Amino acid sequence: MSGDRFLANTWTGRVFNPLRPDPAVICIEDIAHSLSGASRYLRHTDKPYSTAQHCVILSHLVAPALALKALLHDGDEAYIGDVIAPLKTQSLMGPYRALSSLWIATIFVKFGLSAEFPDEVHALDVQLRINEVRDLFRVVPDWALAGTPLPLSGRPIVPWSADEAESRFLARFKALQEGA
Repeated sequence: MSGDRFLANTWTGRVFNPLRPDPAVICIEDIAHSLSGASRYLRHTDKPYSTAQHCVILSHLVAPALALKALLHDGDEAYIGDVIAPLKTQSLMGPYRALSSLWIATIFVKFGLSAEFPDEVHALDVQLRINEVRDLFRVVPDWALAGTPLPLSGRPIVPWSADEAESRFLARFKALQEGA
């Protein structure tokens, strides 16, 4: 079956085509599990720092009405992986960015949200990188020192284990769903 080469499996056993987002296969447990095992910054941090933890932190920084979108903003990475920011912005990555946007919009709609990606979520996501790089890298690049870090209760970011990140991601999702 030649079409099978485009199929992939999720942690819960769902089969999906990474090139065609389908709300029927999107599952919050798959997103949480995948993102909790995905290290940000290609794991060039002192300790593993998961995308799930990043999403939970970001969901607490935005306005309450945007918290669920912030939690899910990297959900596409559970289905198509991630590309580091310096590459993602290159023109040759246009098709990847388009597919990423389509997955994010599909995930948002799956969980009862509008498909639009809020500017506030994007802006805080970019600003959070300053805290992450400052707190998690052994050698901090100059660009991170020049920016203004977010006020994260005056504490540095301490990475959670993958299990803790998955659990906290799911708990945050449940709390936001119940609060809606």
